[in-house]
Amino acid sequence: MRLNSLRFVVLTCVLALAGCSRSQAPSPPPSENRAAQPAPAAETPRQGGTLRVAAMDDIRSLDPAIGYDATSWSFEYMVFDGLVDYGRETELIPKLAEAMPEISPDGKTYTFRLRKGVKFHNGREVTSADFKYSIERILTPATTSPGAQFFTLIEGARAFRDKKAKEVAGIEAEDPYTLTIRLSKPDLTFLQILAMPFGFVVPKEEVEKWGKDFSHHAVGTGPFRLKDWKIKQSVSLARNPDYFIQGQPYLDGIELKVGVNDQLRWMQYERGDLDLSDIPSSEYVRVSSDLKYKDLIDRGSTLSIFYICMNCRMEPFTDRKVRQAVSYAVNRQRLVTLLNNRAEAATGILPPKMPGRNPNLKGYPYDPEKARQLLREAGMPNGFDMTLWVHSDLTYQKLGQAVQEDLQKVGVRVTLKPTAYNTLLDAIGRPKTVPAFYWRWVLDFPDPYDFLDVLFNSNQIAEVNANNNAFYSNPEVDRLLDQARSMTDPEARFKVYRKAEELIMADAPWVCLYYPISTIARSPRVRGHYVHPVRPAIYERLWLAE
Repeated sequence: MRLNSLRFVVLTCVLALAGCSRSQAPSPPPSENRAAQPAPAAETPRQGGTLRVAAMDDIRSLDPAIGYDATSWSFEYMVFDGLVDYGRETELIPKLAEAMPEISPDGKTYTFRLRKGVKFHNGREVTSADFKYSIERILTPATTSPGAQFFTLIEGARAFRDKKAKEVAGIEAEDPYTLTIRLSKPDLTFLQILAMPFGFVVPKEEVEKWGKDFSHHAVGTGPFRLKDWKIKQSVSLARNPDYFIQGQPYLDGIELKVGVNDQLRWMQYERGDLDLSDIPSSEYVRVSSDLKYKDLIDRGSTLSIFYICMNCRMEPFTDRKVRQAVSYAVNRQRLVTLLNNRAEAATGILPPKMPGRNPNLKGYPYDPEKARQLLREAGMPNGFDMTLWVHSDLTYQKLGQAVQEDLQKVGVRVTLKPTAYNTLLDAIGRPKTVPAFYWRWVLDFPDPYDFLDVLFNSNQIAEVNANNNAFYSNPEVDRLLDQARSMTDPEARFKVYRKAEELIMADAPWVCLYYPISTIARSPRVRGHYVHPVRPAIYERLWLAE
């Protein structure tokens, strides 16, 4: 997911490869699942109170079939539920399914048993037919869901999308509480896909009642109901009294103020008007050294990466040695320092905590002399001129200037081109348009596939909206990525991805810069908050002390 946002709304993902071919006993609701719980608190959670938060951007959509940005996803997790969810860390746990699914020996058939008595906000019980409808709705072209791409491996999905079939043959609601999904080939990412908001269940009658305006009248099964939404002003959520996890949520509601920039957000937090806030870079040194905040700052890795992408179809980046030279020329540790150490210098593409990551990958150390040597070998002893596109956000520009200074030292003369987010997003997806750009990638779902295959397989190159916006192509990398896609042995699959990552790093289409670390300040009254590696804060588990 191409995002630039606060941790409050950032979605990052990690992998929990799971599944077995034998039936499992029903699991207790996630609130009773030890893996799902935050660290033990000294106090007993109490119900009541409203959590106050703020963000710069309004929610784009509360329809889980449509919203595909960090702000939308953050709130979709509060209003809707899916079959599976994440525990305290990276493991998948059952949510509306009573247990993890039975998976056939060939890895293609998933059978879910639903929890009984789960209700939509309108009071109707959820059945397996609702999940069938929800997935088929995403696959319906008229819905224009960006999530359709994730479900095309379901048997019959393409025929349904092409209007050659009235339903998706691979989705069967066998009885009200049994859902079977058959894939056309094995895919170890499938459970991760179902944990995305695209896998959340919606009631057909409410979607049909509201049509395109369902987003503003969202009805799900989640811990909170949509109470009020004043466009570009505020969003109010209220506690769902019928939530299937007994006792949750603890909060009476959540109030989001919209249009509040990071500096104003911090001022409101310090004034006591907000309960959660990220810490602006200008305030971080002071705040982190102030004992008043010692126990009020939560830190954690966000499974994402900042990088410089070089267009392999545009001179001089068609030359591998030039790309390698640029990677050696950038001082990553300096960038980390500029970020007040709220990041870790990148040694590869996959971030820390990502299962399958190669901990022995060394990446490109800062070595200006090696960079000059490679430029000489590439026939550019005097360097070259290049344009680096950056988001017009001031932080991006500041970091871009640091990269500009590093490259100047090896003879590469950089012109920065600050560009509005949407303009930049459109431009980088078109071939031979942007020679190099400073960007960030956040996982859609937790699997090496979502970094390596989505961003570097040549089948992701397109004339518009290319995911592989380095326009990088290596037949051996393609072969390895295609091989890994349908492997069913997790460890063997990881080895293939590691080999692919090594080859990509050697080709250097990216300058891997750093992995961000999130720091969130909370009000003294907030309990149960921690930086989750996958989801935004799990609001149903937060509570407010008196």
